[in-house]
Amino acid sequence: MEDNRAEQIEALQAMLEYNPKLLRAMKAVAEELAGSRQPDTDEYLLAVIKGMNWEIAVFNGTMEVLKEQDTVIDKDAANDAFVAFSDLYKNKDDKGMAECLQQKIIPFFEVFEEAATKRCAM
Repeated sequence: MEDNRAEQIEALQAMLEYNPKLLRAMKAVAEELAGSRQPDTDEYLLAVIKGMNWEIAVFNGTMEVLKEQDTVIDKDAANDAFVAFSDLYKNKDDKGMAECLQQKIIPFFEVFEEAATKRCAM
């Protein structure tokens, strides 16, 4: 059990190193999707999605230790946001994806970073 906890905390620490880069990339790709599309926007978006998926896997794998402190993360709301983003992506709705990133996805990853920071400081 203790090994699992240590692995979860190690995963959170790795996420904390990566998350600022991912947040910057999400903000940049959201700007491109909102109207500043570049020739490589599609590749950039795919890289961002891969990063988001990795962090979501970390989130799901560390829920147990994240629950040990005060930050509340609404997993259902986050899931709804990711499903909505996926639908927007399938429909190639650039403006919708930009809005979803800015209003739902980025705030989730900011709260996740806050929760991980608090948990790793315990």
